[in-house]
Amino acid sequence: MKQIVDVGMCEGNDTDFYLKKGFKVLSIEALPSNADQARKRFKKELESGQLEIMQAAATETAGEDVTLWVNPHNPGGNMVLPQEVAEQRGESITVKSTNWQDIVSKVGEVYYCKIDIERQEIPFLRSFTVETRPKYISAECYFFEIVEYLHHQLGYTKFKFVNQTILFNFKAPNPALEGNYVENHVFQHASGFFGKEVPGPKWCDFDEIREVWETINHIKTYETVMWPGNFFDIHATT
Repeated sequence: MKQIVDVGMCEGNDTDFYLKKGFKVLSIEALPSNADQARKRFKKELESGQLEIMQAAATETAGEDVTLWVNPHNPGGNMVLPQEVAEQRGESITVKSTNWQDIVSKVGEVYYCKIDIERQEIPFLRSFTVETRPKYISAECYFFEIVEYLHHQLGYTKFKFVNQTILFNFKAPNPALEGNYVENHVFQHASGFFGKEVPGPKWCDFDEIREVWETINHIKTYETVMWPGNFFDIHATT
């Protein structure tokens, strides 16, 4: 059974999809209440050993106390911030941190890693190495620097952007290209398909994906064509 790591589990909707697809999953979630709810939701999968849940904040260094700002309006919008900044924003809590090397030491080889940790992607990616990188990876992408890091530091060579606001438009391939076929799965607060099932006609090389990024940001200036709030995940492989 191939291993997936879901970094930024939130309510567990991506985790649910990966489990239905038949993968073994380690889910990382910083907010204790989200982790507790997921333990109830996935009681059967936890007991079977298909799923593990780690309550920790993913960042560059493992085993540290970090400050998590708790977003009162969005259960997936919590963010690791400097203590003084978090306290100015409102409620904050202290949680333990984990990093990629800590995760890999627990689960071994990883097939796919999803990262959705509210602009903390690059600090977390700094804990990766070329030797321990997963075959497939995705991350919420607000800045092209994430793509640059994936390419220049971790050696990923093939890329796709996926518009996270239109996941409902994408249909699961049948027969499945990854694990089990899951019919009519609803992607809400989720990252969607992964690996060989990522939507789109082709994987782009680095220069091509940079052109795509520039085009996206140009089109965003025409608000009647693309809402500026549209956001994208970057998917990468070698």
